[in-house]
Amino acid sequence: MKSYAEKQHENQHHSAANVTSQRQASADTSLQFVDNRAEASNLRKLQAMVDNSPRILAQRQIVSGDKPGQFSLQRVVQLRFDAGEGGKWHIHHEHIKLGTNTDSRVNFNERPKKEIRKELGEKIDRYGLNVGGDLAASFRECIDYINAHC
Repeated sequence: MKSYAEKQHENQHHSAANVTSQRQASADTSLQFVDNRAEASNLRKLQAMVDNSPRILAQRQIVSGDKPGQFSLQRVVQLRFDAGEGGKWHIHHEHIKLGTNTDSRVNFNERPKKEIRKELGEKIDRYGLNVGGDLAASFRECIDYINAHC
């Protein structure tokens, strides 16, 4: 008959072995829960449609790495601007902005050119934005675009 101390030692030995095997098993398998609700299924289908849309595929091709289908953030993408230059004053996606300065951004929102120019002037004054020097040509091009298209 085994004593109490021997039984305790056996139980500890077995539990340590079980923990080790459980850790190995969890490292080998990756379990994931899948949301099978109708809403989640519809969202996954919609996301797949967006991911495979011609526009997204074209964008991925523009910024892809050396391997087809590889998405690389290290490449610089040249955006298409309606007027101006990217690092300077520019217009694209229905707004004017100075480089990456979000304080300078003025959205067109189908407003008349007079309102757009007024808000732009207020922001130039408020934030001390530069429209001269090496920025003068891109700013002029943007103003000309606003005058012609808004």
